[in-house]
Amino acid sequence: MRNIVIIAASERVNGNTHALCNAFMEGAKAAGHKVTLFSTAGKTINPCRGCEGCSRNERENCVIEDDMQDFYPLFHAADTIVLGSPLYMWSISGQLKTMLDRLHGIGRQNHGYPKKDCVLLMAAGSPKPEPFHQAVAYYETCPLGYYKWNDLGRILCGSVRLEGDITNNDALKEAYNLGYSLK
Repeated sequence: MRNIVIIAASERVNGNTHALCNAFMEGAKAAGHKVTLFSTAGKTINPCRGCEGCSRNERENCVIEDDMQDFYPLFHAADTIVLGSPLYMWSISGQLKTMLDRLHGIGRQNHGYPKKDCVLLMAAGSPKPEPFHQAVAYYETCPLGYYKWNDLGRILCGSVRLEGDITNNDALKEAYNLGYSLK
C-alpha cells in the first residue's frame, strides 16, 4: 500500500485540476492506497525568502509559519506525491511552484532529498500540446532532476478552460486508471 499525497494547486475547488486530482484519488483508493488531498485553495503559503533559516537552524522544515506547516507532516509520511496544477502562462501554478520552493530546505538538512515517486496532473484551456512543454520541462528539471523523484506518469489535459469542461474528457478516466494502476 502506498501513502499518496495529492497537491491540488488551484484556487478553483470545482475546477478541472481538482477534478483530475479527485479522479486519480478515487482510482488510488480503489486500489487500496492511503490518499490525502492537500488543496491550496484558501491557504496562505508564502514564498521562500531565501533566508537560509532551514539550514542555519537545523530544522526539518521551513521557518516560515504559515499553512505550509500543515503540509510537511504529510510530505514526510508520503512515498508518492501527485502534483496537480492548472497550466498558467505556460507553466505550473504559482501555488505549486511556491510549495516546491519551500521543500528546498528539507534536502539540505537530510543531506539529500527524500526519495519520492511523483505524478503530474495538469489541465489547460489550450487544445494544443505545445503550451505544456515549459511546465513539463520544469517538472523534469526540479522534482525529477533536482529532487531526484521517480516519475510514475503524467496526464496533460487540454481544451478544458471553464469549470466542468473536463466532464466529457477522457483525462478523468486516465487519471482514475493511473491512480488505480500504482503498485
